[in-house]
Amino acid sequence: MRTFAVAAQQILRPIAGAVTEKRTGLNITNGFTAAVRDREVRTLAINYQSDKSKIIEKSSQCYAWTMLIVKDIQEGKLTDPSQVALPAAPLPVAAIAADMEKWVTASFQAWKEEGASTPSEFKDALKRSLEK
Repeated sequence: MRTFAVAAQQILRPIAGAVTEKRTGLNITNGFTAAVRDREVRTLAINYQSDKSKIIEKSSQCYAWTMLIVKDIQEGKLTDPSQVALPAAPLPVAAIAADMEKWVTASFQAWKEEGASTPSEFKDALKRSLEK
């Protein structure tokens, strides 16, 4: 599942940037995307504490949507990130709900055990350790 998460991030980052750029007219950089990602990590953690089922549902929807994007890329239907649109209606996720609950729960637990760092904080700590 970790491999999927990394692959999903690589797929969704340019899509999110392209959609945001189109919506706002701003140039979306990797730094901008990283800042949004870090903010969302903190927001997800807060929301997970108050409404775990909502976060699991959102995670399931995101997973299902990402799998549709992967399928479209593999079939040659998607060649440009600007072609991606958010689903108009919730996607069917009943088949993955139990697995997603286990994955989300394990992910949040591991994240807390590792110090609850954002990806940028982790990257900065890694850079500092390599400089020593």
